[in-house]
Amino acid sequence: METVITYILLLLTFSSSKALDSKNSTQKTYFEKIELNHETRTMKIFNTKGEDIVNARLGHTLDEMKPQSCPTGNQSPGHICLEWERKARLDLHAYELNTTAKCYNFKWTALGGIDSLIDCFQFSDKEHWYGGGQNVKSSFHFDKGFHKYSPFITGRIGDNNWGNLLKRYFISSRGAALLVDDLSPLHTSLNEKQFCLKAQYDDFAFVNHVRRNLELNYTICTSSNTAILHSKLIEDAMWEGLKKQDFENIDTLITEPIWEITTNAAALNEEKISNLGTDIIQLGFLKLGHIFINEFWQKRIGDFTMDPARFSKFENLIHVLHRRGFKIILTIQPFISTESSSFIDAVKKELLISERSCDHRIPALTRYKSLQAAGVLDPTKLEHSNGY
Repeated sequence: METVITYILLLLTFSSSKALDSKNSTQKTYFEKIELNHETRTMKIFNTKGEDIVNARLGHTLDEMKPQSCPTGNQSPGHICLEWERKARLDLHAYELNTTAKCYNFKWTALGGIDSLIDCFQFSDKEHWYGGGQNVKSSFHFDKGFHKYSPFITGRIGDNNWGNLLKRYFISSRGAALLVDDLSPLHTSLNEKQFCLKAQYDDFAFVNHVRRNLELNYTICTSSNTAILHSKLIEDAMWEGLKKQDFENIDTLITEPIWEITTNAAALNEEKISNLGTDIIQLGFLKLGHIFINEFWQKRIGDFTMDPARFSKFENLIHVLHRRGFKIILTIQPFISTESSSFIDAVKKELLISERSCDHRIPALTRYKSLQAAGVLDPTKLEHSNGY
């Protein structure tokens, strides 16, 4: 009897040891704070207190196979590379944002056989997520929203899942921030349990013109202080490359009044602007602020020159307003009327967004306010900085 009991105990010990070894072989720890199960591709990221603040499942479109180290052998203390054979590769980089925050860059690259890359992040009852922009179900913390997969592009709330001002930046109340690279063809889905990122080319929002490999590239930053983390990330994104004069201009736009003449092209002239300045001075403000002039200072939208009929002495008016203490803002927009003198020049230089699936020299036309037909400047064309 004792022999049987001993045998059973040995068998249980062996089974438990085997199960533990199996778990250890699939559960890996990277950079001390990331736990990744190679078999299920579930991931946890921990903060300095040992709390898991990010829970995710990676690679939803991959088969149930374990990854191998990349054949390039380019592993380093701050870099891990895993590859799912002939399917996808994951490059994982770790770095310190500052003394209180760490960041981890996840870069998926499709190698073949899949047309999308998907990572999903689970919500917990202990947190809220913010950012992205206004979505169709929630304008504050978006973890209460809902939508199926759709391109992360601007739209009109009610007709689209996201509003007309977006940023690929999301942050949780527990100290985790998520930033998605601009080159990733990003689609999102959202429900009460999780938020998913999908990289996929399509025929509308993200057309793969140059046939580059599909990538899902994003960075997760963590900190014990959400406010400090947010301030640091936003500060780096907003102020990079700005000069001292740019900072001063931005400060005045925030701290001083902005006065706008809401009128159409025919009614806007030098007299209206001068009279507005006089009326503002009589109000007795300590800081007069800015006079905001809408796009109708041009004869035709897109001319980018003052209408000589209505603003023949505009330079003198500017000097007078400056002496009074005003700053002047002129509205510039990317739309160029087909009747504007600039339109033909922009077409010749191929500066306008073109019709899809057509000759790239053929501009796509749209409407803008009172314009029945207008081209749109393509902000990706470097020539804009020279002539426009």
